[in-house]
Amino acid sequence: MKNTTHHAVLSVPVKHHPEPITAVAVSDLHCGSRSAIFLPDMETAEGVRVQYSAAQRALYDCWTELTKEWDKPDILFVNGDAIEGQARKESGVPVWSTDLDDQIDCAETLLRMFNAKKHYIIDGTGYHVDAGGKSLESYLGKALNAERIGSKGRQSADELFLKIGAYTFHLSHHIQVGTGWYRTTPLARELVFALLNESHKHRCDVVVRGHVHTFCGVQFSRQRGFTLPCWQLQTRYMRKKSALGMVPDIGAIRFRIFPDEIRVDTRFFKPVETKPKLFVFDVEP
Repeated sequence: MKNTTHHAVLSVPVKHHPEPITAVAVSDLHCGSRSAIFLPDMETAEGVRVQYSAAQRALYDCWTELTKEWDKPDILFVNGDAIEGQARKESGVPVWSTDLDDQIDCAETLLRMFNAKKHYIIDGTGYHVDAGGKSLESYLGKALNAERIGSKGRQSADELFLKIGAYTFHLSHHIQVGTGWYRTTPLARELVFALLNESHKHRCDVVVRGHVHTFCGVQFSRQRGFTLPCWQLQTRYMRKKSALGMVPDIGAIRFRIFPDEIRVDTRFFKPVETKPKLFVFDVEP
């Protein structure tokens, strides 16, 4: 008897659509973090109104603009780390609530603002989204009535193969971090791996990753790959790694899938409220 592993590929037909299939991809919202997007009227489960910063308000305003501009997509990809988690190593200091229900409620409300027809939820980093060895993003998927792409009908998964018309998308959260002039290297390597291992899994025309908090795009003759921007500002951890090198991109990308081509739209935001303060030394006369 052969020992085989089957990787299911889902399919969305496109040829009968007069308009393209639209798929918006967001990643790394990190709801719960004091450095990430936040709901202005957010209250905890105990009814406590949470204070937010001007930078967080600016992120929310950008998000509102984005959801209005890209309203009602056919598909919304949520590519991991939708919540921050309890920040256990930092004793909960970087989060506005250690109650994970509060964080999931925040993420759900923000994602519903797109009014998407279908949601696909990808599991993120265990430190942020796992509790007791189980991904909490499956609970987010349940709240959003997301597609059942995981084992035993779970509404989130580590990876997703989704065929839209003639093109197969592969989504997963993790990828190695490349900085500086090596930023494209991990993504290009991922595209090569996709070709090498195609017989083990499926053909990948578009590869989408999160995790790194910066946008990058790589294109080969038959493939495209993207890392997604995020919705969290530079954290203390990132400044310790490289204050000038690990600077996040804020935004999202949108795919418009036609029968014979894919068009990619990018949307980036640089609100002035998110910039670090500039101090000026006054020279006395």
